[in-house]
Amino acid sequence: LVTSDDVVPTQVSQLTTVGDSVYFVAERIEGTLPVFDLWQTDGTATGTELVAALPGTPTQLTAGHGSNPTKLFFVINDTALWSSSGTATTTSRVHDIGSTISDVTPTANGVYFRSTTSGRLWHTDEASSTATIAGIHDVAQLTRVADQLFFTATSGNQTALFRMSTATTATLVRANSTIQNAHDTTITTGDRTFFVADYD
Repeated sequence: LVTSDDVVPTQVSQLTTVGDSVYFVAERIEGTLPVFDLWQTDGTATGTELVAALPGTPTQLTAGHGSNPTKLFFVINDTALWSSSGTATTTSRVHDIGSTISDVTPTANGVYFRSTTSGRLWHTDEASSTATIAGIHDVAQLTRVADQLFFTATSGNQTALFRMSTATTATLVRANSTIQNAHDTTITTGDRTFFVADYD
């Protein structure tokens, strides 16, 4: 990694492919404190550049999808969703939900993520609306298939498989079912997904 003399990383991590570029996080020490910088590269020394210094610890770097395939999404300090298009001016906070964010999943209808504290599913269009999805809780196992988002959740007193039929509307797919070990048993091929589930 080639940097200027005053930006010397001690650790590089979280390499994430977005379009034709790779984003990564470089940690450096400023005084006695760690500082995290977002970088991108096209695989050459001249094409490796600092994007922005970040105001906290970044996690969950995730490539965009749909209308924003070249955008990067990530979480700062566990609770704030951020995005970047590769420049300092386009690197900004989308929303801070005040609880731990997990499972950041960009789709054609916006970006979904869940709160591990409340178990609620959140959606943002990055512009005017960031809110929870009504009527469901204990959301888990977010899985994008083509342009659709599938997940398990509880509605009323039953656990079921759902999909987002619109940006903010969850539609029941199968009642009383729970996907088992989604990361191990879910296989996506084209516009279909296959999985193992328990159901009544």
